[in-house]
Amino acid sequence: MTRQGIFLGRPSSTEEIWNGNGANAALMALASAGLTLLDSTLVALGGSATYTGAAVDSSPYSRLVGIVFADRAGTLNVDQSQDGVNWDYTSPFSIAISSGLAFSVEVVAPFVRMRIVNGTVAQAILRAYLRGRVI
Repeated sequence: MTRQGIFLGRPSSTEEIWNGNGANAALMALASAGLTLLDSTLVALGGSATYTGAAVDSSPYSRLVGIVFADRAGTLNVDQSQDGVNWDYTSPFSIAISSGLAFSVEVVAPFVRMRIVNGTVAQAILRAYLRGRVI
C-alpha cells in the first residue's frame, strides 16, 4: 500500500512511520533505535515565509533531535510549551545556505513544535525533520 503525504505527530507503531514514497525502511530503523518522527516538511518556503508545525506531545522523550537542509538561509526554532498554546521557550538555530544542520535539544516542556523562518529569498529546497529520542 502506498501512502501519500508526510506523517505529522507521534506514530503508535513503526508501521505508521512513512513518507510520500510509501514505507521507508530507514525511518523504521530509526524508530527501533529509539527515535520517533514527530514532524517533517519538504515544502520550500517563499521569501520571508514561516513554516509552523503542529503542537506535538513531547512528554515521552528526553531529547529532540533532527536535521534541516535548505538552499537559502533562515532560522530553525524548536519551540516548547507547557500547554501547547503559549510557546515560552525557543531554541533557535541558524540555517546556512545549502548546508545541512543537525540539532539536539533537551526536552523541558510537554509540548513541542518545529518552526522555520526563511530569509528574504524564496527557497527551492527545504527538508526538515524533528524526532523525539528516548534516552
